[in-house]
Amino acid sequence: MGLNRHLPNILSFSRIAIGLIIFLLLKEATLFSTTIAVVLLIVGLLTDYYDGKLARKNKTVTLFGKWVDPFSDFALFFFIYLSFYTLELMPLVLFILFLARELSMYLVIRPLSMVKNL
Repeated sequence: MGLNRHLPNILSFSRIAIGLIIFLLLKEATLFSTTIAVVLLIVGLLTDYYDGKLARKNKTVTLFGKWVDPFSDFALFFFIYLSFYTLELMPLVLFILFLARELSMYLVIRPLSMVKNL
């Protein structure tokens, strides 16, 4: 049960690293680095699907996991949108709107829903 117990959180944390690697790859702006970044994005999205599925299957859902999962989602997309902004593919105003939306979800809406047990 050792690894099975922690695997969902490991998958969640991996999305943070995947996001950073995607950011670095997209900065290279080559066909190869962009292709690898797209593959990693797919891997990151799959980890988002499987972390919760595994936690529920193994009955290892935790409060910590409920916080780490959305934070890892935020981090993955933060690095992608940061890449788009630094490559001038996204205007600053959209980048700021993304940050405001995600931070409000993570810092306000999610805590309120957890308190109300929604």
